[in-house]
Amino acid sequence: IIHVELAKEAKDCPDSLDAIAFTVPAIIHHFRDTIETKEVWRTFWTKCGSEYKHVKVYYSEMLFFTVCNTWLTSQGSNIKINLKHTAKHISLEFTVSGKYKQVVHVKHANNPNLEKGYKAILEGCRGSSDTKHCYLVMNFKEGITSQLREIKVIENPICKIFEIDVTKKDTEQPNNLFSSPNIEFPDIDWGFT
Repeated sequence: IIHVELAKEAKDCPDSLDAIAFTVPAIIHHFRDTIETKEVWRTFWTKCGSEYKHVKVYYSEMLFFTVCNTWLTSQGSNIKINLKHTAKHISLEFTVSGKYKQVVHVKHANNPNLEKGYKAILEGCRGSSDTKHCYLVMNFKEGITSQLREIKVIENPICKIFEIDVTKKDTEQPNNLFSSPNIEFPDIDWGFT
């Protein structure tokens, strides 16, 4: 999904909080750009009967993990991603040696606990000198949800907020993005026996 070369700093990322905190938002920006401008937003919607519904947050978390892990591995980066499971959600921990971490929390904007969760991260991270956080919020609605508006008001550098627009863009156009092309091959003698 992400077709961009990592900068030299990302391939051999120094083991420092500033270096990791610089690289992870760049990865998030590329992920957002791919979803919003290259029609990958379509992978977050499924037709149920006569209407479309967006995927559950677990799908968004796992897609972000898969894309990032594949990309970093293919580029030969020394940054590792660890999945951290709790009873209710998954967070992604980016690190070089484990000493410094950038934690990404993937959320959906319609989550009624979006603000509560954001405040809990802010409270739990005060005074931490080895970890930074990102709140990656997938917005499936036109405009901004009230929960997203509330956390943007209290945004703090301890946990930077990234919004990704995953709204269904065109309801009239058929979903052709992942359909198989209809290619006809003429009768050609390829010379194989």
